[in-house]
Amino acid sequence: MTKEDILSFIVYLLMLATAAIIGFAVITPAFKGVYEVNGMSVNAFLILSLIIACVLQVLLYELGHVIGAKLGKYKIISFNILGFCFYKKYDEKKKKFITKFKFPKPFDGLTGETLIIPESEKSTPIPFVWTPLFIFAIEVALLVFAYTFISDKVKGTQNPLMFLKYFQLILVTVGGMLFIYDYFPAKLDSITDGYRLVCLNKKININAFNELLKIEGDEFLGIDKETYRVFDDITDFTAKVNLLTVRNYLKNNDYQKADELLAKIIENQSKISSENLCKAKTYKLNILLMENKLEDAQKFYDSFNAKEKEYLKKTYSMLTIRTAILYFGIIEKSKQEVDVQLSRVKKALERETEVNKKNEKILLENAKEVLNKIIIKEEKEKWFITQF
Repeated sequence: MTKEDILSFIVYLLMLATAAIIGFAVITPAFKGVYEVNGMSVNAFLILSLIIACVLQVLLYELGHVIGAKLGKYKIISFNILGFCFYKKYDEKKKKFITKFKFPKPFDGLTGETLIIPESEKSTPIPFVWTPLFIFAIEVALLVFAYTFISDKVKGTQNPLMFLKYFQLILVTVGGMLFIYDYFPAKLDSITDGYRLVCLNKKININAFNELLKIEGDEFLGIDKETYRVFDDITDFTAKVNLLTVRNYLKNNDYQKADELLAKIIENQSKISSENLCKAKTYKLNILLMENKLEDAQKFYDSFNAKEKEYLKKTYSMLTIRTAILYFGIIEKSKQEVDVQLSRVKKALERETEVNKKNEKILLENAKEVLNKIIIKEEKEKWFITQF
């Protein structure tokens, strides 16, 4: 297991522990002696409140991102809540961007995702990161207010506002679990606000973050750019941006520039996440195989740890698929593994933007062409030995 996997597991345990502690130490005592809430049984109220609180808390969290994005001078291009996604798309007929809806639409995060692009060089992501936490602080303040001023009974009868107090308790409990994950100050299985806060205390990471948003925003909107900014100082954010530049170099068959950039990333592997390192090493292996440097490719693959080998073999991405068919087809001569990898192409392409789909199809065809040439050559040599 990688560091990110272990930390993610710990955070999920913390979330469950928080729910259990609040459930037994706060919610259960709070409902002691309460048999109904505004005419509804306590159990029915708790179930209904939990469902509403989960949806509302996720909505408030992403609305916090929207407000923060506006304060930081960013444009909203996608708003995704539990797969319900409103997004911008350029309409060729109307010659303008229109808002569309799609469900389900994948997202990177625990409950949703807001995609943004900077309006200018002065755009700052700090409000985008902090605003959801500020909204949660308001929720906690409202809970304190409710418990201070809303009593269960008024003149011997049940207070009509009683449900607000108990619903606010459930809402804050759900929010607490969500914010333990989203503001844990380390890289987990997705990029969280806590991780952003740790990284964005450096100017270079703010620049890289905005550059990354530009690239991802352009791809999301269907804009295909040939050049991206390259960062010499390697951090996890700058490595992520540089890897997108590597992809562009490969699209243009510029293996030398791609290899130079990858070498710098791999040399600084202690500064980047395991995900970015796995991706960088997969790109490096891809280049060695495409250039027919088979001995070097074998040695490089042998240096992979278990996680890196698993990433190559099991990740659903076009990069891993086209690299895996080359390695397992050429080096290990496993037609079965090649077939397995090719069966994943459709699903992997669905995760790509429209711009990338076209480019990735070309790169896959190039890899298949290299594979076929080597296999055909080897089969001919085998036939020659057999016959003569």
